[in-house]
Amino acid sequence: MRRTLIFRRIGFVVLLMVAAALMCSVVSAQSPGKLFGDHFRFGFRGGISWAELVTGEFGAWAADSRRAFTAGAFWAFPVSSRFAFQPEIMLKHYGHSYYVVLTSPYYPDGYAEGVLSRKLDYISISSMVRFQPVSQGIVLPFLLAGPRVDFNIRARQGLDDDYYDIPNTKKVTFGIDVGGGVVFNTKLPVFIDIRGSLGLTSAFDLLGVGFEEPVGDTPVAPTIDELSVKGHMLSITAGVIFM
Repeated sequence: MRRTLIFRRIGFVVLLMVAAALMCSVVSAQSPGKLFGDHFRFGFRGGISWAELVTGEFGAWAADSRRAFTAGAFWAFPVSSRFAFQPEIMLKHYGHSYYVVLTSPYYPDGYAEGVLSRKLDYISISSMVRFQPVSQGIVLPFLLAGPRVDFNIRARQGLDDDYYDIPNTKKVTFGIDVGGGVVFNTKLPVFIDIRGSLGLTSAFDLLGVGFEEPVGDTPVAPTIDELSVKGHMLSITAGVIFM
């Protein structure tokens, strides 16, 4: 299942970042230069994301993920030498595409086939906790985790790029972000990070977009959880930190 696959990818990313943090902390332990101290910092980050829309056992898709640009800003408020509170605001894009054959008396031949694509765009606000194993040095690893709220600004779907609005799209959804990266603590600090984003609530209702699938010859009345569509994302970004 694609849902299991993306969970494994995000789990692998988290384990990779933990290992990198431990290794980099050894390298940075003897290096000068404190990054945060007691100072408030802000910055900008942007990069590439791979996002999917996934559902439960009912109607699971073998779909292609949506690749897009993601960007935004963040603020870091130090709590101690190793921890900081880091709120963020980001532009995020979720979606997928897959080949379908649709039947309807409204089509000239009674059916239509092609690539069905869904694209959902969000303004995302996260409340992250930032952990740095070491507080000073040239190479500073960090880990991040926290809840997220997404505000939908556009939801479109279409067959072969003939797009129209997705009905019954949820205006607000919730999720969680995890990941980490490395700061290069130069005169103007720059960083690179990897994030995994998991959707916890439904982006839209499958019944609301006319999706229904029988099992054998008997139609199924699925539960609400089986019909929910959630957005998951893997992203790689780079950015800069200012005073």
